[in-house]
Amino acid sequence: MADSPARQAAQAFAAELFRLRTAAELSQDALARRLGYTKSYVTHLECCTLAPTRPVARQADEFFGSGETLTRLWHAYHTARTAGRRRPQRIQAAAGTHERPGPDATAAHEALHDTDGNPPALPVPEADSNGEQTDASPWINLSGATHTKVNVQVGPASGRPGWSPTLPASSRSARTAMSGTSVRPPYGRRQGRLQGEQVRRIVSEIIAPPADGAPPIRVLTGLGGSGKSRIALEAAYRARETRRVWWVTVTQINICMRAIAGELRVPDGEVEQAFRGGGSPMDLVWRYLEASPEPWLLIIDNVDTPDRLGPLVGEVSDGTGWVRRALNADGLVILTSRDRRAANWLPPCTVHRVPPLTDEDGADLLLEYAPHGGSREQARLLSTELGGLPLALRGAAAYVNAVRDAPISLDDPMFQDFDGYRETFRSRVASPPGTAASGLSEIMDLSTMSEVCGIALDLLTERGLVQAGPLLRAFACLGIAPIPYRPLMESQALAPSGLFVDFPRPQRNAVLKGLEDLGLVETVGRPEARGNGPGTGLVLHPVVHALLRGDKDVERCRADYYGLNVGLLLDITRKAAPDIPESWDTWTVVAPHAMEVVNATLLAPCPLDETSVVRRALELARLTARYLIVVGLLRPAHELIETIIARCGDFGFRPDDREILGLRHEMGRIALENDDHAKAETELRQVVADRERILGPGDTDTLASKHKLARSILEQGRYVEAAPLLRLVADAELVARGPDDSDTVTVQHSLARAVFALGRHADAEEELRGILAVSLRLWSPTTTETLRIRQTLARCLLETGRRDEAEAEICQALKDTSQGQDSPLTMSLRFTRCQVLLIQGQIPQARTEAADLVDDRTRVLGPEHSETLRTRRLLAKVRSIPDPPSGEE
Repeated sequence: MADSPARQAAQAFAAELFRLRTAAELSQDALARRLGYTKSYVTHLECCTLAPTRPVARQADEFFGSGETLTRLWHAYHTARTAGRRRPQRIQAAAGTHERPGPDATAAHEALHDTDGNPPALPVPEADSNGEQTDASPWINLSGATHTKVNVQVGPASGRPGWSPTLPASSRSARTAMSGTSVRPPYGRRQGRLQGEQVRRIVSEIIAPPADGAPPIRVLTGLGGSGKSRIALEAAYRARETRRVWWVTVTQINICMRAIAGELRVPDGEVEQAFRGGGSPMDLVWRYLEASPEPWLLIIDNVDTPDRLGPLVGEVSDGTGWVRRALNADGLVILTSRDRRAANWLPPCTVHRVPPLTDEDGADLLLEYAPHGGSREQARLLSTELGGLPLALRGAAAYVNAVRDAPISLDDPMFQDFDGYRETFRSRVASPPGTAASGLSEIMDLSTMSEVCGIALDLLTERGLVQAGPLLRAFACLGIAPIPYRPLMESQALAPSGLFVDFPRPQRNAVLKGLEDLGLVETVGRPEARGNGPGTGLVLHPVVHALLRGDKDVERCRADYYGLNVGLLLDITRKAAPDIPESWDTWTVVAPHAMEVVNATLLAPCPLDETSVVRRALELARLTARYLIVVGLLRPAHELIETIIARCGDFGFRPDDREILGLRHEMGRIALENDDHAKAETELRQVVADRERILGPGDTDTLASKHKLARSILEQGRYVEAAPLLRLVADAELVARGPDDSDTVTVQHSLARAVFALGRHADAEEELRGILAVSLRLWSPTTTETLRIRQTLARCLLETGRRDEAEAEICQALKDTSQGQDSPLTMSLRFTRCQVLLIQGQIPQARTEAADLVDDRTRVLGPEHSETLRTRRLLAKVRSIPDPPSGEE
């Protein structure tokens, strides 16, 4: 084959791939990670020992920005190979064995089995010299290592369902400032051909410019599993060349919209101000969307209720929330929703109902995923039986493939093809309610998928994976966001659960692999994960998620399922303090599930009556609220705990129980961070009184509330009242926690501020220098509290006439800050800098910097904000002072 046209074309592909990689200064391992394959696969491609494929050619072209260079070279190879042999084979490899490409070895053969430029159904695995099939792929494993085993085909040749290659972020790929959340469309999920002429017509309609007067909001509605997200993804892919495209998951809409604000180059200060409650983040993001000079497409996935979309006051339909009619003629919004009545609570929109597949299109899908499952007529009949639901059809194909690939056994399965699956399905539907063979969902629209899930779980049970059902139901009781399965499955809280009997680590690996093999869970990567944050997660399809949440076993054992999840979430965050930035990556993935579990446990129509579960759920709510507060998501934090406090009597708690007092303390913090100091004082004063009565005046929780109360008083200018309370708390914290505790340092800083405000500058300076030394030893110089301590010290030095020392401290703070020039903290430091310049007599410089600061605060905070008005007064004072004579300071 050395001189054949196919061989020459493959060598040309390998040479170009090598050239592009080396020009980008990437190793084979680095390129493999970015494309979602193994290093071995890239090596074989460049050595011409494996055939190039269209998916890898397209991914590499997109990554390198090489247009269609590699895609054209693949096409040349494919054309030559098809012409050379009627039955294509793999390029002859060097002697010996080698690691197969990942994530799915079948992707390496697509070009060899394709005849019309589209992926085939499933290629037949090749055999080695002993006649054994050699096709293999990695699977989920808790140890983190990649193992190889006979692959159970559950998807088309372009990859397993759920596999998404990790592509590098371009300048337009989204990242949130605090968690690395991406708003790049998950193009790696574009697996297989989009089936259905009507479906493809919908794609063309939703990305077409709206006609005169037509709303630019398009909503895809339909039954879960009908392919709404897949249609939206196809629309994103087709629009990517002419529009900026963003993909938002509704469960993380605040974080995702914050990432979009970053891509639109919204100044950091405006973002911080809006998302911390100082304005409307919805108005902010939409203002910049409307001003964007480039055409754009915003896709919001899984919008099933208006809860997460609406403004603080008003309805989603008012057009003042996250979903609005774009006034910019080049802006489009696409939503997916299972709610067919979504138009009733959305702004004016065009609704596109996603229909089930026709019998012929459903047969095409089945034969694509399971080419050996039967004839076209058998596939057509099974598609009719399953109602043309794409997810149900893929589940059936996965089951047929798994049965066919199972090893020989005395317990042969009842069926191995489409006809056998159809007959078994029909018999289950016909079984009397309450029997072992029944269990259909009471919701007619979901009964089909319920049966598909039931058959798949039965297969896993027959294989000895009896824990698969309870585990999948437990996952379904979490949120729909990616599940951090590794820490959950390694948690010590899993063993005591009554839902699992004898569930050692090897069995957990086997169950995870079985669930993935049958397409019941899918893996998603988090390439942006840092530190100890989960790098991968599992997702359940929304239909599977909804069905299993309503499962009879879940209904019967709610305390067990929700108690398990509460315990798991508490355990994996036990060493991840929500106030520490190093823990935020963990909390980013945990928070959506924590909020879901807390609401289901405490706020369901029939709350759980298991006191121990409720108590732990309240602690999970408190910790989650702390995380949301510290990262500036004040509104979600408020929404999480306000209703719990109001309805605590429903689950057997009183407002003065210590668990509820903890939530009330966080409510006071929210008011304090929102600059509503009077409201914070009212709430915290009552919390302090109740905690003193219940816990005692010296309890650390009581001291924490006293500190926040004193701060609310201090921020209102009542220094004489605040100082003795802060002194009391600081002394008590010193005894309770010691001088090097962060809480002690924070309280001492508040005390030093009060002492300074009272005019005792020498005492304040002594306090500040001591706590600054401790702060620099405990924290990074860039920490907010450290910067504020320097600022207070600079003001103190300025008041005592030591201008140069004051300038050195404030300049050091401005040098250390990592925040933008228009962030609230940096603008506060800049204000102090202007004061120093004024006292030093550097009038022209003070005038220039004060004018710049007025402009920034007016833009970020608004013209009537108290800090803006304060800066205007300083500027007016500076302007009233004439410039010093030449040569004088």
